[in-house]
Amino acid sequence: MAKVKIQGHASGTGVVTVTAPNTSTDRTITLPDATATIATTTDVAARLPSIVDGGNATAITIDSSENVGIGAAPAYLLDVHSAATSGTTVTANLSNAKYGVTTGYTALQIGTQYDDGSSRIVSRNNSGNQSELTLQPHASSSGVWTDALTLTSDGRGLSQFTAKVWVKINGNTPSFYDSHNASSITDNGVGQYQVNFSNNMSNYNYCAVAHAHAGGGTNDTNIFEMPDSGRATSNISGHMMSALNTATTFSQASDGLVDIVIFGD
Repeated sequence: MAKVKIQGHASGTGVVTVTAPNTSTDRTITLPDATATIATTTDVAARLPSIVDGGNATAITIDSSENVGIGAAPAYLLDVHSAATSGTTVTANLSNAKYGVTTGYTALQIGTQYDDGSSRIVSRNNSGNQSELTLQPHASSSGVWTDALTLTSDGRGLSQFTAKVWVKINGNTPSFYDSHNASSITDNGVGQYQVNFSNNMSNYNYCAVAHAHAGGGTNDTNIFEMPDSGRATSNISGHMMSALNTATTFSQASDGLVDIVIFGD
């Protein structure tokens, strides 16, 4: 039959105690068929426990929904809190990808909080199920988060300080040399162009600035006019006006290049 051996250490007087369970039911302890050493506080560091709470607090909490909290009870799949000083909290939250706590589907939130002001970076899906990365600084004491800058999966930067649309138009074709958030250009006649947006503006009270390059002559002057009546949430229209050489009268023309930049909501 197999042998069970309990051997004391030659240099110590410690006692190994095996206590029977508080029941009449037999218990079986199966040990692995290999040699192993149980680590102690003075043993090899590599074998010591890696989670230490100082003996006076809960370091890690795993709730019944399998959410993990470090430094606090979890409210997300992964919830990390570090109270560095009074009134200061550093948090990193990995929330459920479908049932996030912010507008849309939230996957990751990393932020800092100080008194009633805070900031965070949120990775989420928008209503069109596209990935977005949003910076939300300085939340108010009411807990309302404000998007300051959002980077979209199609390469746009959404904010009050980034251009929503920009184009460089070849007035002779007409066509785009290059563009951002512009899907196409419509030729409405000689020197008349309509720039169609890939993603609509939220209203037509946006700021649009245009620059028309000079024509072929040394003293030629081109301007590109965009009347307010030509603004829509899905496009903007304008027309090229030229004065050749030293002429003082402008007329519509298709010569030259046009740059248009749009800021707004």
